[in-house]
Formats: sequence, structure tokens, C-alpha cells
Amino acid sequence: VWSIEDCTSGSGMAFVSPAPQGNVLCMLQNELMIYDEHSQYVSKSVPPAGLNLTYKDHEGNYWAATGNMLYRFNPLSGSFSPVLKLSGGMTNAIVDDGHGTLFISTFGKGLCVYDTHSRTSKQLYAEDGSRSKNDCLCNDWIVSLCYDSRGLLWIGTTDGIDVYDPHMRKFLKGKFPSQLKTINATAISEMVNGN
Repeated sequence: VWSIEDCTSGSGMAFVSPAPQGNVLCMLQNELMIYDEHSQYVSKSVPPAGLNLTYKDHEGNYWAATGNMLYRFNPLSGSFSPVLKLSGGMTNAIVDDGHGTLFISTFGKGLCVYDTHSRTSKQLYAEDGSRSKNDCLCNDWIVSLCYDSRGLLWIGTTDGIDVYDPHMRKFLKGKFPSQLKTINATAISEMVNGN
């Protein structure tokens, strides 16, 4: 079992995430390092400036994000290809639906919905004027995302949790407890039983 304590390459760790062949990606002091399951160094690459997140989608594609750019990432070659300009200063979370759609938090600028097949995107905001107050984000400061087994996207913001149905393309307001409306939702996950 690989743990963050096994990493001896230095301090300043930004994140740890899965890599191909059972390896682990580890962002250390402006270098993206790959370690094997025995904590042995495999390779490193120099990522784009400001990289703060990597993600492997359900189709097996790797993505990397800065505050203003989404990249397709090849962990085996260490190459980064820019695919989408993002708005916002930081990307806190990426999740996908398993069918080519990425949901990307653009901190302070709402939610970016990116179709990786058509290469089109749409930005969803809090009260953007084109939607009713009941059909928009409660807050643009997204800190966590969870795509659940029922196909719903749970969006944690600094001022509550929203639930979005990507198939219906609408927010499900009023269907969940009022306690979810004012909390700073820094993490959301689904339990094994679907709750």
C-alpha cells in the first residue's frame, strides 16, 4: 500500500492521484512525479504552471487542470495538450458521467460542463439571468463535486449543496433537506448503499 508518508522527494505536496499500471501521480514542488506500488520513483514531468488537479475519467482518459486551462494529459509520456480555456482562479474538482461529459468546478465562476466527444462546453452560474432562481447554482464558489450512482451531480459550494440532473438539465431545488442550503460543503461522497 502506497501512502503519502512514503514519499521522500520533498515537501510541498499538492495532490496524489491514480496513474496507469497501478502507479501513483504525485504533484511535488512543481514536478509531477510517478511512483510505483512499492513507492519507487518511475518518472517525472514538468506540468503547466499552476497545475492543481489531475483526474482519470471512466473512459480511461487523464485530465489535468490549472485555474484557467483544462489539459488532456498522457501520464506515460508526460505530455499535456490544452483542450479548453476555463474561467476562474482555481479548479477544485472534476467528475464525469462515464459517457464523455466532464463536470469541472471553476472556483468563483460556477460549473463548466464539457462534452469531451463534441468538444463543446457550457458554463452554469448562480442566477445568471437566463434561468429562474430555482434553476441555477446557489453559489458560484464550488469546492466539491460528486456524480452519484443515480446519475445526479451533487455540487458542494461555500454556501450550500446543489443537486443537478444532467439528463434533465435542471437543478433539483426543494427536494432535499434545508440543512444542505447553508453549509460549506468541502467534500461530498456516496456511500456503498447509495446514500
